Amino acid sequence: MDELRTLFNKNSKSKYNVYIAFLLGVIILIVSGIDFNKNEIIQEVEKPRPANVESYTSNLEKKLEVLLSTVKGAGKVKVMITLVNEGELILAKDIDFNYKETIEKDGENGLREIREEKEKTETLFSPNTANKNAPVVLKELKPQIEGVAIIAEGGGDINIVEAFTRVAESLLNVPVHKIQVLKMK
Repeated sequence: MDELRTLFNKNSKSKYNVYIAFLLGVIILIVSGIDFNKNEIIQEVEKPRPANVESYTSNLEKKLEVLLSTVKGAGKVKVMITLVNEGELILAKDIDFNYKETIEKDGENGLREIREEKEKTETLFSPNTANKNAPVVLKELKPQIEGVAIIAEGGGDINIVEAFTRVAESLLNVPVHKIQVLKMK
């Protein structure tokens, strides 16, 4: 350590040489090329099959009809649910991202920078006995409900209308202004 201090204190030219050697080392590292590889799993959104959406909607309608028809004074009940969208499946994706940067020095002391970026995306599949190579589903978003129409024999009674509205609002997470309760013929 004392040798370095005396080296720097004695001669400012020695300091200069050490700095140049350090900079040359950094340049050599850069010229040799830097390679960054990055693998990550991301998600992509896909829509489920419409048949699933129809069965989802009809299943909700039937369950709500059965539940509401048990209310005293409701009578026969019919329910219709409309959807904003068909829902989404968020699939697992494998992204292979490569970044390479090279700085070259030519014979005339000119520098040339070369940058390469490559990205490859693949859907991840898992072996499934029922459906070979099914995609890996990270998350399934159910269809969003747009509105609810409830027609009941007891729909003329304000208490029934209020009860049906509260039930539909709480079970389906639909705002009150998108729920209509009407009297059946």
